[in-house]
Amino acid sequence: MLAGALIAIFLAAELTEAKTSYAVKQSVWTKACKASADLAKLPSQALYNQNIKAGNLQNYILEGLRIRVYMAKEGGRNQTTAKFGPIAAYADEQVQAIIKGLAADIAAAIGQLQQAAFTHGMIAEFLSLFSEAHMGASGHGCLAVGEDGNGDVVAGADSLISKHSTCKLTPSPVVNAAQTFQHTKDNAFAGLETATANGGVTVGANDKCRLTTGTSTDNFVDSTAALTGKIKFGAGAIHVGSASTTQPQLQFTEDEAQRAGNIRLFKGWQAIRAAEQQPAAYKQADLQTLRASPAFQSAFAKTVLNKKLQDVEDITSEINKHYNDGNDFANLYWAKVNDASIDQAVYGGEGETELKNVKDMTQLGQLQEHYKTAAQALKNKIKTLEASAKKQEPKSTAVRDKQR
Repeated sequence: MLAGALIAIFLAAELTEAKTSYAVKQSVWTKACKASADLAKLPSQALYNQNIKAGNLQNYILEGLRIRVYMAKEGGRNQTTAKFGPIAAYADEQVQAIIKGLAADIAAAIGQLQQAAFTHGMIAEFLSLFSEAHMGASGHGCLAVGEDGNGDVVAGADSLISKHSTCKLTPSPVVNAAQTFQHTKDNAFAGLETATANGGVTVGANDKCRLTTGTSTDNFVDSTAALTGKIKFGAGAIHVGSASTTQPQLQFTEDEAQRAGNIRLFKGWQAIRAAEQQPAAYKQADLQTLRASPAFQSAFAKTVLNKKLQDVEDITSEINKHYNDGNDFANLYWAKVNDASIDQAVYGGEGETELKNVKDMTQLGQLQEHYKTAAQALKNKIKTLEASAKKQEPKSTAVRDKQR
């Protein structure tokens, strides 16, 4: 049905009950313009989708680094940072998942662009070809400006674009911006009407441009010698052959072998649908999301419970208990990380800033090393002071007597 719907966009004629129609009504060919426009902007959509994934990757990496900077800054005081280790493990898990899928995602996006370009070329050439064909159609033309099919015709690609602004015959420049897709089968094709194979009209001199849905073959349009030709697109081509009968003669071919066009051609439609499925953008995880993460569970059992994961009977209840049952999780944990003050002097700045404002991975690495070193120096100093204090302790009477 999907292939048939797209075929019907640009390979259909509409007839009224009262009169013979010699041109495709505007309500039909404008749907081809809409499909062409959506295909033309697909490169931007596919790129935007990949940018979302790349942005997610960067955010998870930054989040993991910020958590580690915070843990290093806290220096393990009161075991507070033990609870942040599992959150960092979750961020690492998301990073690995994105990296693992990137190659396949990029390959899929490239495939979408290839299929969309092929289909867009076909539709754009179809519209251009039949907007020019009025010259060989006894003045009637193939693409009607109105709905009666007998009025003014669209004369050429330039006129087509000027008369119908939706018609996009050239690909849009690739820009890194979101596109809003409203091109669904239901709202784009709901009112589409098509003629039968022979159109239900008497074949005559003016019947040169009537489009049909075809019969048992994969040919789609009546034609004359005036419309004969072949238009090549990469490995495929569109053939328009002459005929003296009503048997349609528009054929789609691939690798120069004549075959049904509804195999490769309509993958362009599938590419539109695939590009509509935008990936979810990054957001800081709530406790419910963290609980479902194997990496979080494992790190929680190890750092908070000091147990192996298999030793924990009910990991969810333990997590809820230690993370306050999820109450105000963002303020209790993310806010501590985001709002923690750090020393900009470590990476050549002045004063202090909040950790959430640091987006440079190198700077985060420098901060982590700085606070780890500072924490270790503090521990060493404490050990030295403890040893010194021990030496200054008053000696017992027995020890003093022995020393005498």
